[in-house]
Amino acid sequence: MSEAILSFPEDFYVNLILGLSLAQQSKHEEAEKYLKKSTLLNPTDVTALSAYGFTLNQLKDNDKAIFYLNQALEIEPDEVQLIGTLAMIYNGMQSHELSDSLYERALELKPDDPLINNNYSYAFATRGIQLERALKMVQISIAADSLNSSYLDTIGWVHFMLGNYKEAKLYLEKAIEVGGESAVMLDHLADTESKLGNKERAIELWKNSLKLDPTKIEIQNKIDKGAI
Repeated sequence: MSEAILSFPEDFYVNLILGLSLAQQSKHEEAEKYLKKSTLLNPTDVTALSAYGFTLNQLKDNDKAIFYLNQALEIEPDEVQLIGTLAMIYNGMQSHELSDSLYERALELKPDDPLINNNYSYAFATRGIQLERALKMVQISIAADSLNSSYLDTIGWVHFMLGNYKEAKLYLEKAIEVGGESAVMLDHLADTESKLGNKERAIELWKNSLKLDPTKIEIQNKIDKGAI
């Protein structure tokens, strides 16, 4: 595709496929220009609009992301993953009422969708609300894909919020085992170890988490305190 774009810079599919390929490798800055070009070449293509919106979200340009995702939804108003992506963005912006309404709409359309159930469950868990419902939702996700590290992290965090620390530890350790270390997962496991009284292990995990994401000031505060 990198070679094709040199010969066919105005071809919609070349721009779209190259942009999607880069986005799948998390090369969002590179993907942005090709996905943007694809939306200019074909402003009514839902795949191009949704991919560009998702990439803009990854680049923290949420206002533009919402604009393009809404354009896609005007064409495909019942596209569950589009609705879910918008819900996820609004949740990140702390617009919880709007986010929740979008998640509820997505579940009405597709109640067993594993990604929607996982993301809505995680949104509840981070806010500490509707935890029993959150557990039931993420169990749907786990049943669909028991080795998905994101789903394992979510069910671990739901158990943590419910005070089920031993169960939380099992799922969080499994999430890291199958998906590799991430700052969020290490932080979740550290919090769990702290609640189980394993202070030294918790501090070690928090330090590893901070190495992966030095911007997390709250993690440094936990290290300094030696507890949550």
